Amino acid sequence: MKVPRDNITVAYPYVAQSVEIDSSGLSVAFNLNPKATFHDNTPIRSQDIKFTFEVFKKTGCATLYATFENVKNVVAISPWRVVFILKAR
Repeated sequence: MKVPRDNITVAYPYVAQSVEIDSSGLSVAFNLNPKATFHDNTPIRSQDIKFTFEVFKKTGCATLYATFENVKNVVAISPWRVVFILKAR
């Protein structure tokens, strides 16, 4: 997400074109922008998001731990849809 300098109350996505939060608040689905690519123009797909999360979870990343500590699982539903399942509070 990118926060514009002139309005810090909004953020614009880079990779996801939309986000859906279920009514329980325990899952967040990201619908990826099919035009989003890596630096080599390879498309960014849901499996890439899941893989990256699993690497952070396995190898650790202190600066991102607080961001991901409430994530129970990540599911690649389709190439363009990934769902983060959150732990119950």
